[in-house]
Amino acid sequence: LNYRDDVFERGTIDFKRDEFDLIGGSLYRNFFINQMDRERRASVGISGLVTPNMKLQLLGDYRRVNYFDDYSFAPTAPAISAFEQFDLAETSLLFSWNIREKVMQLGEQRVSLGTKLPKLNLRISKGWDGILDAQYDYWRLNFNVEQDFSIRGFGKLSILSASGATIGDVPITLAQMPFGTGKSWNLSVPNTFETMMPAEFFSDRQTALFTRLTFLPLKNKTKWTEPLISLHNAYGIGTMSNRQTHQQLDFKVHEKGFMESGIIIDNLLKSGFTGLGMGVFHRFGHYALEDFSSNFVYKISLRFNF
Repeated sequence: LNYRDDVFERGTIDFKRDEFDLIGGSLYRNFFINQMDRERRASVGISGLVTPNMKLQLLGDYRRVNYFDDYSFAPTAPAISAFEQFDLAETSLLFSWNIREKVMQLGEQRVSLGTKLPKLNLRISKGWDGILDAQYDYWRLNFNVEQDFSIRGFGKLSILSASGATIGDVPITLAQMPFGTGKSWNLSVPNTFETMMPAEFFSDRQTALFTRLTFLPLKNKTKWTEPLISLHNAYGIGTMSNRQTHQQLDFKVHEKGFMESGIIIDNLLKSGFTGLGMGVFHRFGHYALEDFSSNFVYKISLRFNF
């Protein structure tokens, strides 16, 4: 059972992972959130481990959402009213399977030690109208697959495929948003669009592919540096069928494909398990900025060497 009165990121997806992922860097993406809505949420859920690396969760919640900005929703369905405050009644099924993953238990915290096989995450959410004051009927589907491939004598290739769809006439809160970590903090975050500004794009259907090829470290006789070079590539595309219903909000829909590439040099400075480096990323294609120099984003990389 859970109750919360808090803010949350607009358009985000919560897979409710319970392992602490410090190596992947997903923790740092939260620094870049710049559009929040307020909610009061009451939830009930049940979850359990089918196997040590396979988890199933069933959730039901009722929440009241408020906007902080001037955004307004103009629904196409005549039976739906548009308000700055609205209620949602939602049930969800979450399934995660980290195939042959090794996990370490530290107290009540599960710490992932990784796996060489795919990690699957699925969330299926259904919104119900007619329950108390809830009036939005929708489906929200999200599916992620990620895997690391070791290449003997060469390095490692990391791949993440992330797809999502929102079906129904709903506010921007329930739309799909690609994860952008542009210039705000100048900190590199794996499996995100490093040159895309946060909340720059929204859609109701989207898919993205992130790849990072990491070469073997450049060995030397010093302990304070061990350069590790990685090549980053990311591509995402999305569509939105009801763009005109979202008003007083400046955003884009990446219908023609968003593309970027970059190079990261980790462990330029190394101390114990921690390494500092730097990276440069280039935004190109249809959504490249008019000012050529603005398409380059320079970032600091933080790596934990376990």
